[in-house]
Amino acid sequence: MPHTSAAHTRALRARRACTGEPHQVVSTSMTRVSGSQQAIPPAATAAQQELEAHVLLALRDIRQLRNHDLPFYPFRYVTPKSHSLELSLLPHHLGSFAFGMAPRSHDNEIAGVPGLRVTSSRRGITLRLLSRDGHPTDANVLLKDVTPTQWSKAMSWTNDEYVGTTQDFFVHEPALTATESQYLRQYERLRAHPMLASLVLRRLHLLSAAGWIDVWTADSAIKIEWFEGPQLREVARRLIDPDVGLVAEGVSLRRYHHELINSDLEPYSLDFRGPAPQTGGTVSGRGYPEGALIMRRTD
Repeated sequence: MPHTSAAHTRALRARRACTGEPHQVVSTSMTRVSGSQQAIPPAATAAQQELEAHVLLALRDIRQLRNHDLPFYPFRYVTPKSHSLELSLLPHHLGSFAFGMAPRSHDNEIAGVPGLRVTSSRRGITLRLLSRDGHPTDANVLLKDVTPTQWSKAMSWTNDEYVGTTQDFFVHEPALTATESQYLRQYERLRAHPMLASLVLRRLHLLSAAGWIDVWTADSAIKIEWFEGPQLREVARRLIDPDVGLVAEGVSLRRYHHELINSDLEPYSLDFRGPAPQTGGTVSGRGYPEGALIMRRTD
């Protein structure tokens, strides 16, 4: 058993590999979660998980829209907290990120995330999520150091670059719009396993060197695929690390994949199985069907 300080240092380094946080930021964050078995806290509520899942899926949706001369990874670093997530977003990604997240009417349907709202503070722009019946939830994601002016310019740039005509975005509306309400009565807002998507987003820096990522969802499964960058074995060993991995959150990796990771063979995929979080309140492992997270690296 390593000495406590050595174990703390190991966990700190493992977290930095997953989140990309500067040393001082991660040191402060680790101090706040001292005593926890997990150096990277999970999202504590179903609504927080859902909002973070939307962020991950938005990265998929805007992949084809980005400037391919720029790196795919949009964050300097992420800072996971139990009831929030902080993202340090690279400035040149703000416009495309806003386009992927901001709800708007599109061909009598909804593009972006219905019910997403933004507020501003001295720390940045906060993304929030209204429930299906229009009530505020506890979910929040902070875009650190993004000013209202920068956000407004991102919205204008989005119209010019992607839409071609001026559209009304719903992010500043106090309540659900009629269009959003109708959409949410007819469709599921999120077709993915929110817990697994949230856990991946909080560790996405593991794939920061990838040429691109893609996210596929089917039923309650999430498949993450990436091109170039880290080897699958390298990512896998972080994801099963007892300090920062997924297994401490009730997620299991099939035994067969453990054998592949520890062999000389490069596994083509990783199949994690997740518990089922409830639909509201504190996560307790009930309510959603069983989820699967399958990861694959392509060359």
